[in-house]
Formats: sequence, structure tokens, C-alpha cells
Amino acid sequence: LANKAGDIVKINIRKSGAYVIMNKPASEEMVEKTMKEAVAKRPEVKVLIRADKETKHLYVANILSICKFVGVKETHIMVKTLN
Repeated sequence: LANKAGDIVKINIRKSGAYVIMNKPASEEMVEKTMKEAVAKRPEVKVLIRADKETKHLYVANILSICKFVGVKETHIMVKTLN
């Protein structure tokens, strides 16, 4: 993943299902609005979804669905695991 400013939007999903986008708490609606704006500014924007291994699949699937709906072409998922 290239990491030039604006190329990657980072979305964290807490174990509780709470979303954090670019270090700010966000609802699903805020994630959708933010992603629509990001795609409008940079159609090639990428999304990095980071989630704890205990995070329910539903929360990750919701973000993937939103990204697809607003036109994000590339999403990546990172899972935090403990050794």
C-alpha cells in the first residue's frame, strides 16, 4: 500500500463494534459520508480496515459493504493478533 497523504483511509473497528475513522469515532453513516467524500476527491483512494481478532465479522462486512457502495476500488483488512 502506498501511503501518500490522502491515498489511504484507515478505519479501525473496535471489539465492541465501534468505528474509528482517521482517529475519530464514527457511526456507520459518518463512515459512508467520509468515504463518499474521499472517493469524490481521489477515485483511487484505498481503505485499510483494522480490526481486533475478537471483532465480529458483521462489523467488518458492514465497512466492506459501505466501501463497495461508495465506489472504493481497493480495500485491505488487517487483523491484530497476539503472539
